[in-house]
Amino acid sequence: MTGIAIVSINKSKYSETFIRSHLEYLNDHILYLFGGYLPTRYSEDKLITEHEIIDVKKTSGDPDKRKKYSLRSELSRLLVKKKVQVVLAEYGPAGVEMSSICKEANIPLVVHFHGFDAYRNDVLNHYGKEYRDMFEIAQAVIVVSRDMQSQLEKLGCPRHKLHWIPYGIDIQLFKPHSLEKKEMQFVSCGRFVAKKGQEYILKAFKKVHDEFPISNMVMIGDGELLETCKQLAEALHLNEAVQFTGALTQPEIAKIFSESRFFVQHSIIDEHNDSEGLPLAILEAGSTGLTIIATNHAGIPDVIENGKTGCLVEEKNSDLMAEKILFLLRDPDLSITMGNALQEKIRKHYSIERYIEDLKKILSVNSWN
Repeated sequence: MTGIAIVSINKSKYSETFIRSHLEYLNDHILYLFGGYLPTRYSEDKLITEHEIIDVKKTSGDPDKRKKYSLRSELSRLLVKKKVQVVLAEYGPAGVEMSSICKEANIPLVVHFHGFDAYRNDVLNHYGKEYRDMFEIAQAVIVVSRDMQSQLEKLGCPRHKLHWIPYGIDIQLFKPHSLEKKEMQFVSCGRFVAKKGQEYILKAFKKVHDEFPISNMVMIGDGELLETCKQLAEALHLNEAVQFTGALTQPEIAKIFSESRFFVQHSIIDEHNDSEGLPLAILEAGSTGLTIIATNHAGIPDVIENGKTGCLVEEKNSDLMAEKILFLLRDPDLSITMGNALQEKIRKHYSIERYIEDLKKILSVNSWN
């Protein structure tokens, strides 16, 4: 398969491992466009070198509309010049910005939704009406959860264009290790933003720690609410029991997972209606054999079957989350059984190889003939 262009708002964001996997595994020769939903830069060698699509300073006239029009024209010419056969737009707004360009260049467009782009109020207020036009132009629209599939249908996407492809992970990296697990060690992993609900994790863990003082929590990630959560941990007198690591590399995360026993995720719909797609950390933790306690949110119940492969609780209910954790601590055999069942499921159905193969099928021009 040749001639793929990937459009991403960010050059390389640590939390967007799914986009990095597209760049790494889809093809050896990818035109990578980035620097906004309407991209301003590109790379042909997986970010070893990068180039401006257009030198805005050299365009005649200053009005923003003229600059935007010039950039669109240059993008269209670049796609044709590089013999791009299909464009993969990461996030709905990038699909909107690229749809007229792809139509003009007569190049198929595939749009990959990931989470906030399908739910968040400000995004839908700005792009919602344009989504309908984009859905008509796009050859295919990829979603990562059943909930997201239903949401995009409500937003006007024809059902036959929707393709449910849940993420995949590196099961060779995230695998059980022979290290002795710390039976009372909990771990969470994700950006410290409202929809990740770390404050509810801390409140639940407080109740757990009061009953099991030897328990500890490792919280992986960075973000705008990190300091707020550190202050909350201090107010709850959890300073010695909770470790905040900041952002870590994938191997560093895998090592902590291998040493832990439980993974906690309290995703919520925040005040802006922002929602998860399918949290990759759920898959990575499950592949490592951790017992997972999470919320019944977005794509999580696609993976976690409550009572069989983990425990699910309602959003913003830290008391119930604490109860579930305490229940599993008192029944370690059940906790291990759940972890093993989830591990088997994820390693069988959620590998990066399966995910990339499914993506390649959608991106193949033969699939539209």
